[in-house]
Order: sequence, then C-alpha cells, then structure tokens
Amino acid sequence: RVQDELKSVQAATLVMWAEDNAFHSWAKFKPLAAKLKERLGDRYVEYRVKRESCVGWSEAMRTRMLIKFLSGLDPLPEAQKVAQRPEHAAIAADGSAITQSDGVLFRADVTEDMVRLADTEAQACAALVEAERAGALPTILRELAGSGGSARASAMAHFARALPTLDDATISPARLEALGLWSPAARAAAEALQSRVAGAARYFPGRRLLLPGGAMAIGTLCTLNPETNQATVRVIGGGRPNELTFLWDALLLLNQRHLLPTTKSSDGTTILRLEDGLWADLSSPLMRAELSRVAVALEPVFACHISAALTANDDDALDRARAAAVCTMRSCLDVTSFARKGGDGRGRDRQRYAKDDVAKMAAHGEGHCRSCSSCFAPFLWSFADLLCIDPHYCTDAGARHQWLQFDTRPSMRSLSCDIYRDELAFQSGSTRGSRLAEPVEIAYAIPTDVDGDGQPSWQLFPRDTPLELGGRRVICAPLETTDVAMTPALAQSPTVSVS
Repeated sequence: RVQDELKSVQAATLVMWAEDNAFHSWAKFKPLAAKLKERLGDRYVEYRVKRESCVGWSEAMRTRMLIKFLSGLDPLPEAQKVAQRPEHAAIAADGSAITQSDGVLFRADVTEDMVRLADTEAQACAALVEAERAGALPTILRELAGSGGSARASAMAHFARALPTLDDATISPARLEALGLWSPAARAAAEALQSRVAGAARYFPGRRLLLPGGAMAIGTLCTLNPETNQATVRVIGGGRPNELTFLWDALLLLNQRHLLPTTKSSDGTTILRLEDGLWADLSSPLMRAELSRVAVALEPVFACHISAALTANDDDALDRARAAAVCTMRSCLDVTSFARKGGDGRGRDRQRYAKDDVAKMAAHGEGHCRSCSSCFAPFLWSFADLLCIDPHYCTDAGARHQWLQFDTRPSMRSLSCDIYRDELAFQSGSTRGSRLAEPVEIAYAIPTDVDGDGQPSWQLFPRDTPLELGGRRVICAPLETTDVAMTPALAQSPTVSVS
C-alpha cells in the first residue's frame, strides 16, 4: 500500500508459499511478488504449491529448496536436460577418425557443462562492449533506430535482441558485473557507495533547501516542528529576514525527489510517460542497447573516481565524481537542440529524429528544452539508485523552460542538469558539460541567458509544485523512515511565517 515499499530490497530472496493457507493469502501477496521478481530478476526465487497436503510441501522438499537456494546445489537433482549432445573423438567401423555425438547418456556420465545453457544475455553484452571499444556502437544504434533494412536486422540478430532489460528495479552492481558490463572494481565501488549512503538522512540541520513562495531563494534547514507542520530555514543572502518559517509540506514539494509518470503496455512492460507525448519503453531492443552502453561508460567512473573519493572519505570529491558520471551519461546520447550557433537561430536537421520515441531520439535526434530533458530523464532515473542521487524534473513558474536537477547523497548538494542550455553553451564554444552539473547556488542565482541570444532573459528557479508531463503528474517520492534527522523544535524563536 506504500509506493515503492520494496525498493530497498537488495538481497537474493526466496518465497515459499502454500496457496491454500487461510492465514496467508497468495492473491494478496502476488502483486508484491511480481514487484520483487521485477526488481531482483534471477535473484528472486519462488516456490509454490497448491495445497499444504501436496508432496511438494513435505519437510524434505522444503529443506531441499532451502539448501538449493542458499548453496546453489540441489541435493536431490531431478532429471536434467542436456543442453547439447556430448561429442568426442572416435574411430569409425572403417578405421577412419570421426567425431562421435552421443544420443544416449547415463546420469553418472552427465557433467555440469552438459546441462549449463549458454548465457545469452552475457554474450550479447560482450558483443556490445566489443562494438563500443571498436567505435562502431553509435552507428549500430542509429541502424537499430531505423524502421527496417538489412543493417537493423543484422544488429538485432548479432546482439540487440538478447540484451537484458536495465532499469531502476533491475540495475545492481552485482548484475552489471555478472553481465560483463562492469569490472569487479566498479562493483566494489558501487556497493561501497551504497553502504556509505544506506540509512543517511535527506533532511538534517544545515541541509540547503530551495524555498517556496516566489522569492527564488535558497536557505539552510534549522529546525522542524512536526506537530505544527512547520520548519525554520535560515535564508542565504538577499534582503529577506534572516530566518523564516515555512510549511514543512511546502518545502517537501519543492525539494523531495521526483517519480516520473508511468503506464503499462498490453504485455505488462513499463512505459515512462514524458513531455510532448514522448515515451520510453525500457524493454525495447534499442533502449536496452543504449542503457547497456551507459552502464559500460560508467564503469571507469566507479572503478576510479568514485572508488578514490570513498577511499579518501572526501564528500566533495564524491560529488564531483557523480557530476562526472552524469556528464558521461550525456555523452552516450546523440541528441542536440533545434538551436543553431548558440541560440542565434533555429533549424531542423531532417536526418535527425524529432518525434516521440525516446530511444530513437537518443540514438540520433534533436529537440527543444522539453524534449531534450525528456530524452535524458529515463537514463538519469534508471541509474539514480546506482549513483545514489535524487533526481528532479523541473520547470519554472511560468512554464517557459524545462530542465533536470539531482541531489547527491549523503551531502544532499543540489545540481542543475540543463541539457538544452548546455548544448547552447557548447555551440558557443564552451566546454560540454558546464551546465550538466551546475550548483543550484549558481544556476538559480541571477537572470540567465536561457534563449542563447546573449541577453539574460529571466531567472531560473523550479516552481513550487511538481509539473505535469503530457497531462500526467510528476509526484514526490514518499519519505523513508530514515529521511529526516531533526530534533523536534517545540519552541521556536519569533520568525516571519511564509506559507
């Protein structure tokens, strides 16, 4: 009944259930089981029988399943299917050398290699990594984005069809290593990062917050009174009173991480619904290839930069490493804007995709601020848990511009990620990435040249409540039990109240 109630589950899980148990309804638990299976993939094991009286629910069978789950070894193996006929050298009746293929095999002669099926997902990932290292992957992705032809068919047959689905529910350090996309060093760094962040509060004294009410100000959290739903915040700079009181709910609406709207396809696939009708099917072959490419690109960031920052216990370096990771993710997407020459003009490259499929846009597309933000959002949200960042989808109060934002845990520093403005800056000669991880204290401080015409037009600042994407509301994630680490302030000094 609580959204994302199983999101924190990371360990391999075995569910054993007798469906006729009157005190434990399988029908009620079944939706949660589906979520666990979606999140954990092959690390989720389910053993069910119809009735407790079945031989399958005997103590011996339940013990067998527990041992198999914990050790990976079946103490009472049933008949196994040989994946392919064993072959070996032999001599034919005429004395010639032949390769003998056995059609009959006794159990005592069966080896583990005979019954182990090929890991097609790992093989597909190996082919993708090889193509990336050869510099051929961008061209292959463009071919996959096509509507047909021999090039697309070749790419599909070579590896794309067998690639794994990667999303926020299935991406984990162990899985990326098992697929061959990551090294053990990257996995170790990612798991160390998750351990560093586990249980860390999101709201604590001194946490910098965006302030609602239209003043476009930033402050530091001082006290919280849950009984009155009020919090005091010390404003940074400006001509406002130094300490203000805000409704806690209003602060959460502006500062809590966002969940993107989704729908389900007819086959149960999750579809992210974004701006201007854009959608992202994370199970499509092209999207799987693009997400796998991003995972490969993130491997050295974790193995080197994030690992070094954790070893040094340096939160600043850790935040810089996550900023570099976001820039690395952006470099995997071949998407640009309609703007030309840094905003002096507008144009349309007819060779680039500009419709509603995010996967095709990411392969070779172009758009405006809304479509550029919507194109990058599925990638940022898919890897957010791995990077331990809290993503936001932003628009200003006048709905003139859209961009993304992310908060780095455990420091909870907020960084603006503006794909469109970064593209304008790059066209004008700036280094790519200068607007992809910009501290909000800079990005939201003064009027900004949003249009790229050289004139500071208006000041960027997220509106007080989450926006709608294609008529569907972006929502704030519910608070987790460890999110708030504040001593209740039952008595507060006189302050100016802002609702």
